[in-house]
Amino acid sequence: VSFALESYGLESYIDGTQAIPPEFVSDESVLYAKATTKIMHLRYSLYSQKKRDQNMRDYLRQLKLIKDNLGICGENIFDAEHIPAIFNGLLSEFDSMVTLITTSRQAYDVPALSSMLIDLEARQKSGAMAGLFNVNLVT
Repeated sequence: VSFALESYGLESYIDGTQAIPPEFVSDESVLYAKATTKIMHLRYSLYSQKKRDQNMRDYLRQLKLIKDNLGICGENIFDAEHIPAIFNGLLSEFDSMVTLITTSRQAYDVPALSSMLIDLEARQKSGAMAGLFNVNLVT
């Protein structure tokens, strides 16, 4: 045991020549800096997400996960900020829906908007599939 104490330089704590440190020493400024960095990263992620080729449910789920993580960090994201983040990552094929929502006098919440976007995507896909079927049927 004494060899281990000597090799780690802990013998001064045992013989009383050095005071025992408190159980937990924290530097709150480091924790604050890490939290601030995490929040900045999550906010950047919220506004930089793009739908690309993933389906609408996955895209919306990804944004909700980021929003929830911001909430855990103490940064609550309300619909007024969440909805523009959703619109920001949509492809141009959703521009008509974005225009409709942004120019409407009716206020939309995220669940209603999500439902509308999922329905629009389903209609677009079924319309595209019907068009392919008609082309193949004619030829």
